[in-house]
Amino acid sequence: MGWTDVAASSSTGIYSARILFGDRMSRLKEFEALLIVLAYALSLLGCGGSSTGRQSAQSISIPKEFVFAAQTGTNSIITFSLDTRTGKLTEVASVSTPNVVNNMIVDPRGRFLYAGNGAVPFGTLPGDTSLYGYSINPSTGVLTPITGSPFAVGYTFSMELQTDSNGKFLYMGGSLFNTITAFSIDQQTGALSPLAIPSNNPVSKVAEFIATKNGMMLSVSTSGTTLSSWDIDPNTGAWNHLIDISIPNQSVTLAVDPSGKFVYANSAGFMLDPATGSLTAISGQQPAPTFFNPVQPFAYSIDVSSSSKYAVAGFSLNTSNGQLTPLPSAITGGFATGTVDASGKFVVLCGMQVFAVDSSTGGLTPVQSPSLPSVALATYPPVQVSCGPLGCSQF
Repeated sequence: MGWTDVAASSSTGIYSARILFGDRMSRLKEFEALLIVLAYALSLLGCGGSSTGRQSAQSISIPKEFVFAAQTGTNSIITFSLDTRTGKLTEVASVSTPNVVNNMIVDPRGRFLYAGNGAVPFGTLPGDTSLYGYSINPSTGVLTPITGSPFAVGYTFSMELQTDSNGKFLYMGGSLFNTITAFSIDQQTGALSPLAIPSNNPVSKVAEFIATKNGMMLSVSTSGTTLSSWDIDPNTGAWNHLIDISIPNQSVTLAVDPSGKFVYANSAGFMLDPATGSLTAISGQQPAPTFFNPVQPFAYSIDVSSSSKYAVAGFSLNTSNGQLTPLPSAITGGFATGTVDASGKFVVLCGMQVFAVDSSTGGLTPVQSPSLPSVALATYPPVQVSCGPLGCSQF
C-alpha cells in the first residue's frame, strides 16, 4: 500500500488530497484519481461550488469612467461619472482651483491630473503662472491636490500639456507656444520637478506638439511649414531630434492616431516609423482630425467656419494605410474641444454634450445635452482627447 499526493491550484486557493493506492493499482487509476481532484477544483470556480467562488466571479467589474471638465469662467474642475451603457453624465464631485483652468491632462497610467493656467499677455483671462496637480481616486473620480501644488513654472500662458507614454515626464507649451517647459513626475506622489531642456531641443520654434505611444514627440514649427519627429530620452525626458519634413503651410494642426502609426499635420498624412522617426507621406490630401476613437477606426475633427460656428466632422480610418474618408454628415454647434470615452462608445464635447457612436458607421446620435460651457476636458481611464483652441490633452 502507498500514498500519492495530488493537488490543483486556482486563483482563489489550492485544492489537495492524499489518495491511498494499493500496490497493484495501475498508473491509469492514479491518473483517473488526479482528474477527479482537478474536476472538483474547477467546479468550485466555474459552477459556484462555494459562496466564496460566486462572490469572486460577481465582483469582477469594468473600470469606472469619468470625465473632468474645467468650466468656462470659474475656478473649478468638475468630475462627471460616465454611464458606459447609456452615455449619461452625472456630476459627482468638484474641486476649486486657484485660478481659471484652460487645459488639462491625465497621465497615461491614470494616477494624476494636471491643469494649466497662465497670465495671458493680452489680459483676457486671469493667471498665476502655475500648474495644478491632483491625484485621481479611481473609484470615485474625486480629485485631491498633490502635495506641493500649485507648482510655480514661470510661463506666461499655458497653451498645451503632454506627457511621455510612460507618464514620467510632463511637457508644457507656453508663451503662445514659443516655449517648451519640461518636468519630471514623481511616480509616487505626482509632484513636479523642473527639467532642463538642452539647446538642441525645440524651445522656441514649436507651434504644436504631441506625444506618441512609441516614446516619440511630433511637432509643427511656428511657421507651419515643418513637421519634426523627436525621440524622448527615457532617463532625462529630453527630446532628441530625428527628422524634419516639409508640410503644406496652412493653419497649424497636428494629431496622431491611437496606434501611433499615422501622423496628420495640416492637410497631409504620414506613416511614422517607430524605430527611426521617419515619416512617409500618405497619398492624397488628408483632413485634419482633432481626436480619435480608441476602439473603433473613426476620427473626428472640430473646425470653425467663417461664421464662428463650430462643426464636428467624422472620418473612417483605414488602419492599413492611414487614409481618412469623410463620414456622411457633420454636427454643428458651439463645440471647441472634445473626447471619445475609453469604451469608444461615446463622444463628449465641450458643453458636456454626449453623442453615441454608431459602431458600424461612426455616426453620432445625441444622448445628453446639458448646458455647461467648458474650455477643457480630460478623461479617466486616459485616452487621446482633443486639441482645441486653448490646448490639448493626452491619450
